[in-house]
Amino acid sequence: MSFSLGEPAKSTGIDGTYLTFPVTLAYPDESTGVVRLAVGLGVGGPKVCDNHDWRR
Repeated sequence: MSFSLGEPAKSTGIDGTYLTFPVTLAYPDESTGVVRLAVGLGVGGPKVCDNHDWRR
């Protein structure tokens, strides 16, 4: 299995600033998939989640 990380998209809302990275996954059977990794930026340190809808 391998992965590649794409360029982040920045968003800012009432609950803070976030970077969302597209992650392309390549599996041994040659199938692929894309997931999004969200990183919340804050004073207490970053919050990381693999579900881009986690703020909803």
